[in-house]
Amino acid sequence: MAGYPDVTAVRDWTGTTSMDISDDQLQLVIDTEVAIQEAYCYWDGDLPEPLAQALLRRCARSVAARGVPLGSLPTVSAGLGAEYGLPGAGLLPRYDAEIERFEAPWRVAGVA
Repeated sequence: MAGYPDVTAVRDWTGTTSMDISDDQLQLVIDTEVAIQEAYCYWDGDLPEPLAQALLRRCARSVAARGVPLGSLPTVSAGLGAEYGLPGAGLLPRYDAEIERFEAPWRVAGVA
């Protein structure tokens, strides 16, 4: 993938439709996640493939979080979650190991 993913690429990767989120809203998500990634990472030239993958994952997390406005996950009372001992109510995790792994070589260390 050369350059930043567009709305179509993000839709294909996340499996969302225009019924889930409009093109304008999805473009806002992409623009926001690009700005955040550019604030944390530095590279010369074209967007490296690992950073493009991290950006797709960032967008997917952002779109998924739209359904969790308070950052709280619902309680699991029965079914797959309860069967495997998954926790009940909790917070939407801020850390994503895959994003961290993809972006690590390009992360800019903060100096205070």
